[in-house]
Amino acid sequence: MNLKYIKVNLNTIPYKKEIVSVAIVLILSLLFIFAVSIYSSKGEEDTTNVTDNNTKNNVLEDLESVSGGSFYDVKDVSAGVVYISLNVFAPGETFDNLAYAYKAGVDWLDETNPEDSVYTFLQGPRAYSSGITWGGDWCLYSIRGNSFGGFGCGLCCMANIYDTLSPYEVDPLEMFEYAKTASKYSPTSKTGAIGWVDMWRTLKKCGIDVRLKNKPATYEEFREDMKNSQSMVAVVSSYENNEYWTSTSGHYINIWLYKEDDETVFLAEPGNPENNRTRIPLIYVYNALKTASNYQYLMAVEYDEDSNEWKGDGISATWNSPD
Repeated sequence: MNLKYIKVNLNTIPYKKEIVSVAIVLILSLLFIFAVSIYSSKGEEDTTNVTDNNTKNNVLEDLESVSGGSFYDVKDVSAGVVYISLNVFAPGETFDNLAYAYKAGVDWLDETNPEDSVYTFLQGPRAYSSGITWGGDWCLYSIRGNSFGGFGCGLCCMANIYDTLSPYEVDPLEMFEYAKTASKYSPTSKTGAIGWVDMWRTLKKCGIDVRLKNKPATYEEFREDMKNSQSMVAVVSSYENNEYWTSTSGHYINIWLYKEDDETVFLAEPGNPENNRTRIPLIYVYNALKTASNYQYLMAVEYDEDSNEWKGDGISATWNSPD
């Protein structure tokens, strides 16, 4: 699993039918990258290489047929799977173009799982001490008795978004420290949870196009917002609806990868290891949105490298990595 690849919601952008011609130099560049990858793997040749190489050829042909961009990084990660980085297109190109290219590779998409590239940090000590994947020692941090395990849900969601959409990587505690400098976030022994405006300010400085929203009158409007987002942070409360969340007055969760066929989303649930990385109906989120909050959700639309003021340099915490 490589967490730095496949970072586009394949289901939220319509398929583009137009075919764009590809310059000869692009094709030559792709062939060169492919040739280098073959050469570098010769020392480990076995029968699976035939499948890997055929898969990669098919993917590159699909991408060539719809894309006029310049590929920066294409690589094999495991047998039968090819991952393509967010930096596939030249600066200024949109996520839409990359999604169209993905949509063209139907056979290839069937062999990959975009959920694998989504970060889903857990906030609490049980996950860390039990060795549950995505838990980390950030849970041990506290502000005069106010534990990160109790207030860190929003910061985990923010780290998820930054790490998944950008080429950089940080842990939730590093996001906590950055938020204090990038916004007016000032946690205390009584109040540790980050507020909506500070979340917006911080992610904005991280290069994320973010939009704060109130709960719309209809589920259909909320669903359209999800379709138009790479990711979403929402605050839910069992006081609003306890069909899924049963014992919280207010809790940040993070959702990804809306599926049109069953109207589900991929859930990053920082407070519940059992529910983390599962698919749930989007309607559960809509019904549980906490209306007493100033805002109910934040849309993360896309990432822009030029707008990113923080180039995170990796996770420094001790954590239960999925790798």
